[in-house]
Amino acid sequence: MTRFRTALALVALLAAGLALTMLERGRLGLEVQHFEAGGTPASLTAQPGATGPLVLIAHGFAGARQMMHSYALSLAHAGYRAVTFDFAGHGRNPQPLSGDVTRIEGTTRLLVAESARVLDAARRLTGAEGPAAVIGHSMASDIVVRLAAERRDIAAVIGISMYSEAVTPSFPERLLILTGAGEPTLRANALAAVRMIDPAGEEGDLVARGAVTRLALVAPGVEHVGVLHSETAVRAARGWLDAAFQRESAAPPVLPGRWAALLLLAILAGAWALSPLIGPKRPARDPLPALRVIAISLTGAGAGILAGAALPFQLPGAAALGTVTLVLGANGAVQLFLLSRAGPLTGGVSHRGLGFVLIAGLLFALALDRYGASFWPHGPRVALTGWLLLGAVPMMLADFAMFAGRAAPLWLRIVARIPLVLAPSLTALLVPEEVVFLAVSVPLLLLFLLLLHPIARWAGARGGALTGGLGAGVLLAWSLGAAYPLFAG
Repeated sequence: MTRFRTALALVALLAAGLALTMLERGRLGLEVQHFEAGGTPASLTAQPGATGPLVLIAHGFAGARQMMHSYALSLAHAGYRAVTFDFAGHGRNPQPLSGDVTRIEGTTRLLVAESARVLDAARRLTGAEGPAAVIGHSMASDIVVRLAAERRDIAAVIGISMYSEAVTPSFPERLLILTGAGEPTLRANALAAVRMIDPAGEEGDLVARGAVTRLALVAPGVEHVGVLHSETAVRAARGWLDAAFQRESAAPPVLPGRWAALLLLAILAGAWALSPLIGPKRPARDPLPALRVIAISLTGAGAGILAGAALPFQLPGAAALGTVTLVLGANGAVQLFLLSRAGPLTGGVSHRGLGFVLIAGLLFALALDRYGASFWPHGPRVALTGWLLLGAVPMMLADFAMFAGRAAPLWLRIVARIPLVLAPSLTALLVPEEVVFLAVSVPLLLLFLLLLHPIARWAGARGGALTGGLGAGVLLAWSLGAAYPLFAG
């Protein structure tokens, strides 16, 4: 390795150590007790012997309880007892979502009932008898509003990136709405809820009419996910609860998001720095003509869309994942066939290179799963990950056959992968009943290409295109299998 790579590896190690120290420091003085509520996995985070109010904190669609750590840890340090959980079909919950997603009486009603079970189980676990509060992000903002409408033991409601048709001029009585500056539509919804009380109300105005009190606040510089890690939003949520329960909180908020990001970047930087341990770089191959690359990419995506729409392949408890597998598999197979004249995938399988991909990917998955979002296959997700390999591996083999070791310009690499990212969701034009779930593939594929695909690319540059393609296929299947919301149909 060069001196620069050696120095970078040391810097990455120091950065990872600092990030881990700060992440674990945010948990010092707290106890985390895991429990189940009718099969729903949940966690109670609190100071030892805490007697503060219970706060039920619910994640959004395609999220998990790890994504709500900023609120749970900050409130726990302030003396509250924070309860987080994984909705059906999410995180470590082994049960898939069910019901009709288009009707309030369907999936929404089941999620409200699940939230009620968790709150009741937390009361039994802690012996808490006083009023509680609820916090919900995105999808869950509607769930917690409807939960509060059914119960008399909820004193305050906080909706983050909220949309809910259950909000009326008289309910909830005490409602804080937090949105990111980059969420114009949801900001408009929040303002409409405030103007139900005061037609002249603006963002940042505390409005009241009778027993009803509302406030819409905007967290600067963040969007739909960033609002979960915003100091402005976390402080506002804690202040709202302090006012509702007549408490004072002085502890600084815990914001693990920035340190989690540093840890993940340190893992990636360390992986790049250490990639020469695989071996020397392979000789460069001639790049393919740009028009040919784009034509192959579009043809493969078209074949994938048609296969996903026409062939019946459903995985149990996982609506849309069977379709995603077909789309990726057919896309990759057609591209491999069209690329066959360009020569075979080079290099054989480098065990050192494949091991490098798996180890770096495992470290990334462990870090993300503990500090950011659910990223560890469990229960039914293990088998689903195996099925996804049937689509992910051919797709990534084609990707590496097209680009690995070739001096293709960056713009072409980006343009050629746009059909890959969009193909599963475009299939919803032909399979509209799966549109909600097929749309999730877009952010998951983008995150894979930005964060995990580079690990395989570095291995492919030294271990050969076949090694990189296989490694990337495993990482892609892992990403989708671990994070995709599961729906029984």
